[in-house]
Amino acid sequence: PIKIAPKRPRKLRLLGEFILGFVVDID
Repeated sequence: PIKIAPKRPRKLRLLGEFILGFVVDID
């Protein structure tokens, strides 16, 4: 599932921070 977590260092941290300001967590 695709989770959006506030400021969580993960795989797609750059992707999320760059676009959304969130961390997009794909498990």
